Amino acid sequence: WKQKVIDEVKSIIKKYTGDSAEPLHKLLATLPMSVWEEEMPVFDLVLRESLRLTMNGAMPRYNHRDLEILGRRVPKGSYVVYQLADVHLNPDIYENPTAFDPMRFGPGREEDKKEPYAYLAWGVGRHPCTGMKFAKLQVKMVVSYFLCAYQYDVVDKNGVALDPLPTPNYNDISKVWTTFYALKFIETHIHG
Repeated sequence: WKQKVIDEVKSIIKKYTGDSAEPLHKLLATLPMSVWEEEMPVFDLVLRESLRLTMNGAMPRYNHRDLEILGRRVPKGSYVVYQLADVHLNPDIYENPTAFDPMRFGPGREEDKKEPYAYLAWGVGRHPCTGMKFAKLQVKMVVSYFLCAYQYDVVDKNGVALDPLPTPNYNDISKVWTTFYALKFIETHIHG
């Protein structure tokens, strides 16, 4: 998927800037806003899946009125907290939910459409994230530069590339970081 995103970004740069010898950051800066928002379907799938796998904390909501949830009264003025992993890692919604599979959001599968509120990374309902478009733009710009300007691998403490990559323990995320991992960078000096 990393290479697919790189290919998509390079193709867009070439389409809008030709064979320019300008530095990468200037080429990316010339892309129209509509390109970032509408012409990166692979990047959009990868971002969506990345958020699904990482946005698994708790989402608090302030209760503005008395309500009942599963037979229990929740009084006005209290908070309701929802654990996002209950939906984002639910095998009844997402096939093989801990696997990185951006195509689960693609045409024909659309696993996030199986149930209402099956994808909550940006919030839903009347008040989704007001900064979503800006955040997506920032992520796409920074990650596009990073992917096109550097080659990198996740390595162990001896600099050896990890294959396969470590799998997080979603029941105890702290165990993932008990082993030293780093990124090894090689600048590529790619233009357009």
